[in-house]
Amino acid sequence: MIEIGDPFYVPIVNEVFLIAYSSENSNLVGYTSWDDEGVHQMIAVHPDYRRQGIATMLWKRARDHVPGLQISRDLTEAGKKWATSLGPEGTSAVAEGTIPVTVDRWTDLVTPEGNIIRFGETIMPPRGPRTPST
Repeated sequence: MIEIGDPFYVPIVNEVFLIAYSSENSNLVGYTSWDDEGVHQMIAVHPDYRRQGIATMLWKRARDHVPGLQISRDLTEAGKKWATSLGPEGTSAVAEGTIPVTVDRWTDLVTPEGNIIRFGETIMPPRGPRTPST
């Protein structure tokens, strides 16, 4: 089962994060973020948990918090496939022209301890109560 934490703001990178955890071991399995102007910044899922709907679950939960949130145009190849799978919303984001992103390795984004690396800063996600999602 996957659990989604509450959004939390990180002033040093000026972004709000939403985290997905494994309820079996409390490990970070994915996250998404957006800036304080409601611009989507990133979505990432651990390779062992991909293709299970976690990115889409995070996206939908993020949209609950920021209804006008748009898919980032900075997409990896995997991100383009994911965005297209969302239907018209994602397809239009990809069709508008995306900016290729090459950082697609989980180890470039998350430390072994489960902390997020963003703009050279280490972000420690809260480990408190979470809401079951699947």
